[in-house]
Amino acid sequence: MRALQAIADPTRRAILELVAREGAVAASAISTQFACTPSAISQHLKCLVEAGLLSREARGQQRIYRVAGDGLDEISKWLERTRWFAQQSGGGW
Repeated sequence: MRALQAIADPTRRAILELVAREGAVAASAISTQFACTPSAISQHLKCLVEAGLLSREARGQQRIYRVAGDGLDEISKWLERTRWFAQQSGGGW
C-alpha cells in the first residue's frame, strides 16, 4: 500500500496531478509550482517514485518525471475492492 501512503500527502497528490496533466515534467519545473524548498520537492518525488506512481529519467543534468502505472493500478484495485465490499454490505455507491 505504498501508493496509498504516498498520496495521503496533499503536496504529493498535487505533484502527481501536475505530472499527469503535463505528461513529462522536469524536477526543476515541478519545484517552481510549489511553495516548498527544492529539497522538500525532491523528497516528495522520491516517495512517489518509490511508490510506483512516478518514473524518473535522466536527461543530462535534468530529471524528467512521468506517471507510472504500477502505483495507480494498486490504488485502483484497492478502490475496486473497497467499493465491492461496500456494495455487498449495503453501504451504497
